[in-house]
Amino acid sequence: MRLRRILIAGLLGACSAGCGEEFLGNALRNFVVAPYRATDERVLECRSKQWADEAWKRLCLEDDASHFSADFEAGFRHGFVDYITRGGNGNAPATPPIRYQDFGAKTIPGERNDRAKDWFDGFRLGAAEAMKTGLREAVIIPLASPPINAVENRPTLAENEAANPLTPAPPVPEPAEALPSPRPIP
Repeated sequence: MRLRRILIAGLLGACSAGCGEEFLGNALRNFVVAPYRATDERVLECRSKQWADEAWKRLCLEDDASHFSADFEAGFRHGFVDYITRGGNGNAPATPPIRYQDFGAKTIPGERNDRAKDWFDGFRLGAAEAMKTGLREAVIIPLASPPINAVENRPTLAENEAANPLTPAPPVPEPAEALPSPRPIP
């Protein structure tokens, strides 16, 4: 009974404050739209992982897979999924995953660096294989008009200086009177 009164008071308070429409819109977005988007992203991630598995199997059939390490394979799969799902550009991230940064991962001198290097090499190859497949075009949402690329439309430094010439700063005036020197402390 008490919970019912609290819920009714909360609903009446939200509606009477003039934010009922906004409150209901936010509630709808939080309870319906957000889980739908999260589920859709998860489905795309799983589908991309399946495509990465198929690409890895094809690579192993074409090439002798015995010289590929487990770290190379993990990087390959990650690079493939990154390019398709997350809009990657094919370049590996600046740092490897945390498991290659942990001090406990280093057992033999230099092994951690070799494992991270294998992961980076696999990432680049996985992204390159994903580019070849053209699967990214299947997951891109079509837009009504093309986006504006702020980088390409940015004026060059010479064009910017020609349009906005720099004017020299006015000289700083000297103070009219100098301050007296400090008095000695008694």
